[in-house]
Amino acid sequence: MDLTQLANVGEFVGGVAVLVTLIYLAIQVKQGTAALASNRHHDMLDSLFRNSLASTSENRDQAEFVLRAQHSPDELDETDWYRFVNHAFMVYAMWEDAYVSHQRGLIDDEFWTGWDGTGRWLWTGAGFRKFWEEAREGHTPLFQKYIDSEVFPTD
Repeated sequence: MDLTQLANVGEFVGGVAVLVTLIYLAIQVKQGTAALASNRHHDMLDSLFRNSLASTSENRDQAEFVLRAQHSPDELDETDWYRFVNHAFMVYAMWEDAYVSHQRGLIDDEFWTGWDGTGRWLWTGAGFRKFWEEAREGHTPLFQKYIDSEVFPTD
């Protein structure tokens, strides 16, 4: 084998090594992205439980207040409406975070389906609809469009 043939073999082996390295890196990036999405979802759940669900599951008065506000928002006085708006903004901000994260590929379809189902189940009563009508401008245009078309469509 002369020097030219040896150089050609070396070039071929080097090309194969680069290809194997690129495949390995692609696999590592995919696994890292999956881990990031899982961590993102965990952080969102932690925030939901700490900031919203814990207060209503541990405090009967708070749970009764939120239920009353959901079903009869027009019966609330100004102070109670303000309290409910703060609660509603927090839960809608979490829902918005999940929606935008899903749109950007930071959480996958399964996680988004769970978030959206929870949001539609817990946060679409009359009080939340009234909140949305009054405060929708405090959310991203992307989320506004989603809620307006999918959750509270106008006929």
